[in-house]
Amino acid sequence: MNAFLKKPAFEFFTDNPGRWFFHCHNLYHLETVMAREIHYKV
Repeated sequence: MNAFLKKPAFEFFTDNPGRWFFHCHNLYHLETVMAREIHYKV
């Protein structure tokens, strides 16, 4: 299966709701849209 068709899943514990920017510090990843905004509510 093509890796671009898969949806990643992960779990994390939070104590600060709001909008967060999830990314890698590799510039190539930012240029190829490998960054996301995560928004969660309590």
